[in-house]
Amino acid sequence: MSAHPRAYLLAFVSVAATAAVRFLLIPVLGNRFGFDLFLISTFLTGRYLGIGPSLFALLGGAVPVTYFHFLGPHPDVYDPYFLVGLLAYLALGAIVVFLCKSEHDARAALQGEIAERKIAEETVGASESRLQAILNNTSAVIYLKDSQGRYLLANKRYEEVFHITQQQLVGKTDAEIFPSDVVEKLQANDRQVRDTGLPLEFEEVVPHDDGPHTYVSVKFPIFDPAGQCYAVGGISTDISDRKRASDALEAEQELLRHTIEFQDQERQLIAYEIHDGLVQYATGALMQLESMQDAPSDTISGKIESAMEILQRAVAEGRRLINGIRTPVLDDWGVVAAIEHL
Repeated sequence: MSAHPRAYLLAFVSVAATAAVRFLLIPVLGNRFGFDLFLISTFLTGRYLGIGPSLFALLGGAVPVTYFHFLGPHPDVYDPYFLVGLLAYLALGAIVVFLCKSEHDARAALQGEIAERKIAEETVGASESRLQAILNNTSAVIYLKDSQGRYLLANKRYEEVFHITQQQLVGKTDAEIFPSDVVEKLQANDRQVRDTGLPLEFEEVVPHDDGPHTYVSVKFPIFDPAGQCYAVGGISTDISDRKRASDALEAEQELLRHTIEFQDQERQLIAYEIHDGLVQYATGALMQLESMQDAPSDTISGKIESAMEILQRAVAEGRRLINGIRTPVLDDWGVVAAIEHL
């Protein structure tokens, strides 16, 4: 503002107003001296208008002071007291200008710092609002504990899942919220993070209204400027549905493995029975028929009867194997008839 022409105009108005007041006080104070009023003018100008206008007011104030001093009936241009007073006025005015400038600079710096701090606070506030919005709208449970295991904060999901408000939670430990067997596991995991100083992943089970739920918890240390871990943060994701689906899939895979093994054993057994029974009978019948090619005619009929008997055994063995694998009675008459037939 000190470089603006309006500031110098205001400084001139200040000096003129002071001169007018001093002129009106001549009957009371006389013509001599009057530096004090112009020092006040210099101070006010320096206080509110800056160093340039205050110097202008200081030098400008010396003109009416000199004029009023020599208005008397016996002016003395060589008055030593006036010269001392004028020099003192200029020296004190310079000090006033310097102090006003320092105060003005300090005030400007303070205002700048306040403005910067306000901007920083607004920026931090906006960041905190965005972060809180993210925390409150995520499906994960997010929390922060101090080195003693006391909760410092938790997000909205934590409040919904465990039916506890932020105000009720802060300052409490896991022992005041969960059963003892759960607490031991949670505290052991927190302790491991603090001891290692590294983010770690755990599988944790905690009680819900509908029973225990399984969480995958990523826990991480938070350090102070000295490098000491003063808190442990956690982001826990409920994987209960995925865990149940995984367990069910593993059970089905295990059942399928046993079924395949059983089927392999059954096929192996059937192969043995076919090889040792049906194939042996068929081979014997084939050998009987081959022997008839060069046999005398009187022995052919006996060989035919023998081959037929072997083939009848092969047919009976085949039927036995079919009934052993899946009896037709089961399909035709049902389970009860199949059991009775068995």
